[in-house]
Amino acid sequence: MHAPRRYSRPGHPRCRQTFGSPGQTGSIGRGQIASARHRQQDFMICAIVQARMGSSRLPGKTLIPIADKPLLFHILDRVRTSLLVQEIVVATTNLPMDDAIEDCSRQYGVDVYRGSPTDVLDRYYCAARECRAEVIVRVTADDPFKDPHVMDEVIGAFLRSGTKLDYASNTIKPTYPLGLDIEVFRHSALERAWRESTDKFDREHVTPYLWMHPDRFQVLNVEYKEVLSWMRWTLDTKEDLEFTERVYSELYHGHPFFMEDILALLRKNPQLHQMCDQRLRKVTTEVISFEGTV
Repeated sequence: MHAPRRYSRPGHPRCRQTFGSPGQTGSIGRGQIASARHRQQDFMICAIVQARMGSSRLPGKTLIPIADKPLLFHILDRVRTSLLVQEIVVATTNLPMDDAIEDCSRQYGVDVYRGSPTDVLDRYYCAARECRAEVIVRVTADDPFKDPHVMDEVIGAFLRSGTKLDYASNTIKPTYPLGLDIEVFRHSALERAWRESTDKFDREHVTPYLWMHPDRFQVLNVEYKEVLSWMRWTLDTKEDLEFTERVYSELYHGHPFFMEDILALLRKNPQLHQMCDQRLRKVTTEVISFEGTV
């Protein structure tokens, strides 16, 4: 489940980074990945993929077949394509229904941690502690287009910012399509949130305690060169599934494709582009009717 999008996002060719304190901006390019890889040699970076079978709108979506593979396999393929992630752990619940998540993850060849169905912060903290991760990359398993280039941009920005930084994301001020969210944080910051946070919302969504307290944590925000946050590239509804299947049928050839590939496809396929608009309006209407405001 996604936390409310109050963050910002990175991009491959050009993106802007904004610090919580003090404010700074700068350019990030793929050419800087090498220097980030040099800095990462001192500690281990682990991507923790949160996954579960329970979903009210699209039950079992984590293992839905997309292009003849479970969605979770595609997510793991994409994370594994990152140049900066060193380890991958799937964090699922201890409910019997999520035995299938564990089986699928082990079939792929990654470790699994099982914990609380509702206290996802506790699940993340325990998973990070068991794999001895010093830097954690948060990944959700309902994002079929998670981009390893974007992931490396945010991780790279985090590494280049020095040891005082606690948290980096591309979600504080959204500029990327929903579904390309990446969050990176130190184990020490995660542990502090785990110890101090008592709010149910914070425990469910893992990171709000970090980015909502810039007085306690050094926060970095990464933005893309243009605002694309109106695009919906996640998987929560049957309409999302239809869009995902269409894009994969056009672009998937046995290995991950990237954000720029999807944008190019949408530019030359007005029908697919229209599906983005229709799904945005539908979801916005649902949110207004449920919450009374967006």
